Amino acid sequence: MTSATKPPPPEGEGVPILPLRNSVLFPMSVVPINVGRPRSVRLVEDLLGRERAVVGVLSQQSAEVDEPTFRDLYSVGTLARVVKVIRLGPSNYSVVLNGLGRFRVKSSGAGEPRATGDQTLEPYMRARIERVPESLSRDVELDALGASLRESTREVLGLMPNLPKDTAGILDNVREPGALADLIASNFPQAQASIQDK
Repeated sequence: MTSATKPPPPEGEGVPILPLRNSVLFPMSVVPINVGRPRSVRLVEDLLGRERAVVGVLSQQSAEVDEPTFRDLYSVGTLARVVKVIRLGPSNYSVVLNGLGRFRVKSSGAGEPRATGDQTLEPYMRARIERVPESLSRDVELDALGASLRESTREVLGLMPNLPKDTAGILDNVREPGALADLIASNFPQAQASIQDK
């Protein structure tokens, strides 16, 4: 993604935050998310009709928490464009998100807001954020690891006979090792905590 297509870092009131239970959204991925918790429903309803709406997506540390606060969420997440919103019921939506890039919630070392207003919970979660730049530096070792990852993934895909034949070709279109890792991680199930902690 070029700097011309990246949205500017949101300022002022902060970014609406959509917490995810049992999943992780990666940059460059497009995924549907079911939304049904009251705060998240208020967020989605506030975004209805807005073009090019952007939300911050943070994964929960524990899926058992029904109404998470910022202490219950990882501090690094993915900024995402809202592609489509589908109403499934009175308080239930499916939201299609396109991951744009990583961000970090601004906070002090103790996990508290730096200043009043940096994080809010009502009517839905909002936080001031800072973009986490993707490292685009290349070196021989990183390129070798990327090539090894690409080849190992191609071997795994070869063991899955029901996949379309051109699926492995997608791997060749992703040149940056970090983007390749995000693509693979977003398409292979793994425990959420181990993905988020990497």
